[in-house]
Amino acid sequence: MSENRPELGANFQLVPTSNDYRKGMNVARVIEAEYGLSTPVSKDFSKETKPGFDPAKDQRRMIRGIANDIIKNNNIRTMSNLVNLFASRGIQIGVVENKEGEISGITYRLDRPEGIWVSGASVFNKLTWPRLQRELGISYVPSRDDHTLGRGMGMSNPDATSVKNDGALFRAYVKIKAPSEELYTYVRKRKQSVGFHREDKSIYLGFNFGTNLSFSSIKLKRHEVEVEQEKRRFEALLKLILKMVKDINQTFFGKCFFHIDLQADTSEYMKTALRLNIPVGADAAGEYVLEKDCESQIQAQIKKQIGNLVSTCLRNERSNAPAIELWTK
Repeated sequence: MSENRPELGANFQLVPTSNDYRKGMNVARVIEAEYGLSTPVSKDFSKETKPGFDPAKDQRRMIRGIANDIIKNNNIRTMSNLVNLFASRGIQIGVVENKEGEISGITYRLDRPEGIWVSGASVFNKLTWPRLQRELGISYVPSRDDHTLGRGMGMSNPDATSVKNDGALFRAYVKIKAPSEELYTYVRKRKQSVGFHREDKSIYLGFNFGTNLSFSSIKLKRHEVEVEQEKRRFEALLKLILKMVKDINQTFFGKCFFHIDLQADTSEYMKTALRLNIPVGADAAGEYVLEKDCESQIQAQIKKQIGNLVSTCLRNERSNAPAIELWTK
């Protein structure tokens, strides 16, 4: 029977046998990675492959097989999520930067002593940096993903330019009593953006909130100032913003203790429950400052976006809690 001719399967369907040898090799590589087995390799080629195949090609096939399985069985939303999923299957991810310090490519490596770094294009096209985002819809936000990708300090200390362009995500928690049926229903309907968390016998309601900075009177340039100076200016601004957000939410949530966790994995939620646009200006010395009406703008955004959540949590604590009046345009 010709190698490329279909054969009859167990249920009498036609099964293509083209490239069956290569498909079998891919399956073998996946099994080896899954159970921690080593690939038999001689000096010049794998004993399981035909002469002329080299270990680098063998590793690319193994990475390709595992990657296909991960992509097929997971809804990958962020680069951080991608890195963590690949790491759980024994594949490391690295990025390549151009002269401007921007990411220009992505590489993969089997997490084993003989592992070598291979480019995404050499594994298969969808694993390249642009196509991960364009075709697979995997988002990249520097302030959220750089730490996981081994670049910079991560979301707890994002740089001003990345937050201005992409936003920064943080996790907020509200400590509550045993959830009522109303609160359970609320969370079930919004499980992509809010959920219950337990720690030390306490129950918390968690959600992500993001900050987008609107630099109305500042023209930022990538290399405008030294990195350390820019970092210091932005860290001071970020502390101001987070304190204001915390104080406003604590007032709204009342006895439901409100907490912001800078180190939490924000990729757990596909959607952001609260997205704040923060108006920012500069003083005479060039330091970042919040605009005069910043607090009232944040209050209005919180009421409009999570007013129902606040009211539901308050009613969970006491039945006669007042509803938060929603602001509409």
